Amino acid sequence: MAANISEILSRLKAKVEVLTQRYEAVKNQRDEALEQCRELTDRLESVSAALQKSQTENEYLRISHKIAPSADDTRESQDVIAGLIKKIDKCISQLRED
Repeated sequence: MAANISEILSRLKAKVEVLTQRYEAVKNQRDEALEQCRELTDRLESVSAALQKSQTENEYLRISHKIAPSADDTRESQDVIAGLIKKIDKCISQLRED
């Protein structure tokens, strides 16, 4: 019976060692997975911030494009200014005649 107990203890010790090794392997995998999860979370936050910034810049560009003068607006403004200058010159000449 003593031999039987020592044999049982020996097998039990071997099984405990195998379980300990498996536990360490699983623990290491878990730690690696948690670290990867943290890295991915940080990257996601970074990419989300960059996306938000890009969307804001895109909206600003869209708005600035809408309010930017077109070629027709520029020509129209130049025509109005030219007309006003002609009127001013006409008024000046009339004032000199008086």
